[in-house]
Amino acid sequence: MPVDNLKHLADSLRRFDLEKEQTKIIAEHKDVLADLQADQWGELSKDYAGRDIKLLDNPGGVYRPFTIQKKRSEGRGLGSVTDRITLFQTGALYRELFVTIASGKFSLSSSVPYFKKLMNRTGDVTGLDKDHRLEFAETYVRPGVKQALKQQTGLKF
Repeated sequence: MPVDNLKHLADSLRRFDLEKEQTKIIAEHKDVLADLQADQWGELSKDYAGRDIKLLDNPGGVYRPFTIQKKRSEGRGLGSVTDRITLFQTGALYRELFVTIASGKFSLSSSVPYFKKLMNRTGDVTGLDKDHRLEFAETYVRPGVKQALKQQTGLKF
């Protein structure tokens, strides 16, 4: 009997599809990924590699005087911040963030009409930095994979 149990466990582990499980977990928590991206841009003004977001077509990568004046007079909350690039004025970019999943990986985009132009100006800053990826993995991916392994193999952790 113990040999049969071991054989069953080995078969279950061979059939376990980690990529499929990761894709399922990402799909179930797409909204969290979009929120993490918005937090990273707004609070930290960092790209996926942890670098400061810069406007590549502006000297020094910062806002131009006209933009600073406009943000200070019209912006509210994060939209009024001028000491760093937040990619936020009205909030539309953040609200329209969405996740696309392919081969167990995700990418972030936004449906606002100016998204591609903005990414050209900043050098595509989409994607979570190391800390946000780790937060997502520890909060959602690891527990989800663990649960799927339990269900498919009967292992107890």
